[in-house]
Amino acid sequence: MSELIVNTISGLSDLSVGNTTVNTAITSTSFSIGNTSITGDTLSVGNSSVNTAITSSGITQPTFIVSGNVTPTAIAANTDDWAPGITGVYQVRTSANTDGNINYNITGLDGGVNGQVIIIQNIGVGALILKNRDSDSNTQNQFALPDDIRLDGEQSIQLYYDGNDTKWRPLRSIDVPYFHKTHLTKGFFSGGGTGSYQVTADRTTYSTETTAAVTGANLSQARFYLAAAGNAEKGFFSGGLYVVTSDRTTYSTETTAAVTGANLSQARYGLPAEGNAEKGFFSGGYTGSDPGVATADRTTYSTETTAAVTGANLSQARFYLAAAGNAEKGFFSGGYTGSNQVTADRTTYSTETTAAVTGANLSQARRALAAAGNAEKGFFSGGITSGNPGVVTSDRTTYSTETTAAVSGANLSQARRGLAAAGNAEKGFFSGGETGSNPGVATSDRTTYSTETTAAVTGANLSQARFGPGAI
Repeated sequence: MSELIVNTISGLSDLSVGNTTVNTAITSTSFSIGNTSITGDTLSVGNSSVNTAITSSGITQPTFIVSGNVTPTAIAANTDDWAPGITGVYQVRTSANTDGNINYNITGLDGGVNGQVIIIQNIGVGALILKNRDSDSNTQNQFALPDDIRLDGEQSIQLYYDGNDTKWRPLRSIDVPYFHKTHLTKGFFSGGGTGSYQVTADRTTYSTETTAAVTGANLSQARFYLAAAGNAEKGFFSGGLYVVTSDRTTYSTETTAAVTGANLSQARYGLPAEGNAEKGFFSGGYTGSDPGVATADRTTYSTETTAAVTGANLSQARFYLAAAGNAEKGFFSGGYTGSNQVTADRTTYSTETTAAVTGANLSQARRALAAAGNAEKGFFSGGITSGNPGVVTSDRTTYSTETTAAVSGANLSQARRGLAAAGNAEKGFFSGGETGSNPGVATSDRTTYSTETTAAVTGANLSQARFGPGAI
């Protein structure tokens, strides 16, 4: 038997439920069940006609207001099985207790029940990273996301608890940004050589396509042929001529400081770096004799520490190669082993493993090239083949198919080697380098990814002609 609950009945001359007359003297003009007003010509309960003289013409749905929120203590470390207390709560108002140089990971949310909906709102300034299916949390507390999700200040995500899979899932389909490209508004070109080593840091602003020296961001140690990788807040400039030094450049303050915990495991130069929002890989390089090394070091941005990861070592020891990638993998291509190479190695960030991918090999063997790209493709441009001032060649590596092809429309405006590249999700700037004599050049070329074309942009030229800088 079903139950009918009626809060208010009015506007009827007679209401019968079964054989029972409820009231015969109701005089107002609306009929309400809970918060719902039901009006029309006839209302029936079971087989009984309740009334045939209801005169209004619409059905108004009830209004539901879901309430309840909690503001837990600010997150001050990477957090597993996070338990802010979500029983009877719809919104978690959280923040990161951070100095702006560290983002904290949340690997799981404790206390979910089937069908529960939660909004996680970052009410602070520091970013929080929701980690996808991270085993540091119990399986029933993990997030099932398209990828790691970054919540900057004043951003939120709505999740529901899937009791079948025992995971937190997004309530609606979402796009996952390529964090350290989408959020960037500027790049830093730091260090290099002019006949002597430099500490100079130049900032290229992508919207205005202009470059200016920023002395506060200068390196702590003069060096050249260093590498750089970072995320949306900070970049690490590591290595250089026979040093392990790692400097952290903080974008918001445009300041640089040495971070000894992030120093490379092995002193070397002529290496590239690439990574995602959480970590960067510094791979290959030169230690004083051919063919270089295959060493891969992983720098973890949240802890600002670096460690050798042998599983990510290059398939071929070499130096003066370049790297580009997306949020899942990076391609380390070209270089020198005593002769120029076309080799492309793919480093998969989730497994921290590297393998040669012959389909992604460069169209032309060369060294001392540079690379930049977005979430779909990277451009490997410039470099030297043998006995020349350099080349203009640009190769496009498509990440989804892991294939590389020459794209003449993206060729550099000036043949050169020892340049560096940085960019955002739309365009990359290939700046500096040398053509055969010191102090190098200041030239900056802009490669537009959508059109696969390159043009010189004099406003973005470096403040100081030099070769072998690092860029992020």
